[in-house]
Amino acid sequence: MNEQLEQRVKGLFDTLMGNCIAGDCFNSDTKGYEREIVVNGLLKVVFPSTFRFGTGEIVDPNGEKSGQLDIVVEIPTFYSLTISEGAPRLYLADGVAAVIEVKTKLTSQEQTRIAQHKEKLDRLVRDQSFFLKVATTVYGKRIPYFVVAFRSDITPEALELFAKERGIDGIFVVESQIFVSGQIGEGDHVESNRKYRWEGLASMMYFLEILRTSISLQYGSIKTFFPYFMDNQSTTGDGAT
Repeated sequence: MNEQLEQRVKGLFDTLMGNCIAGDCFNSDTKGYEREIVVNGLLKVVFPSTFRFGTGEIVDPNGEKSGQLDIVVEIPTFYSLTISEGAPRLYLADGVAAVIEVKTKLTSQEQTRIAQHKEKLDRLVRDQSFFLKVATTVYGKRIPYFVVAFRSDITPEALELFAKERGIDGIFVVESQIFVSGQIGEGDHVESNRKYRWEGLASMMYFLEILRTSISLQYGSIKTFFPYFMDNQSTTGDGAT
């Protein structure tokens, strides 16, 4: 790796773990602080300002809901609804590029919760017609799903297996510098030759690259919500439609 690039990536790792330790993010009383570390200490500093990393809930045209989510990455050309800046947002499923769940420590109990959240997210319906063809092949109608954990009790081998079995796009563990992907392997078409786990400084680079790919391959459209709004047109004060 280029020496300058290596030092910069090391600095990002040090910043993430340093802020976590300094902010006592492993203390259950500080829950939520770890999300801010990931957003402000990594995502906002490496991605262009056109990207928005918010929090809130996703809905689809059928009324399915995701529940409250840690980090929602929007398709840059789309929009979401909120009452005021900084407040939780309501996201339309077609405008979401990816979801990131943040954990201070990844345990077997947390794996169960992650699997449940992933299943709930996969029930959301999206319109594929505005995605690039390769995106429909990789993602189908589902929303890409990532997990960032500061520490993990799970072995790298078990993490890789879990990601594959659950179809999780990526799990990034900061302290141990591990990234596994259950969806996008690297290598040729022979499954046994494909790579799904990266360690060391490469773990961050692959996490950012696969996240970037999930954003760049998708375009959103509100047209799936049109029938709902057409059937529920409000009336003005004078009775006009």
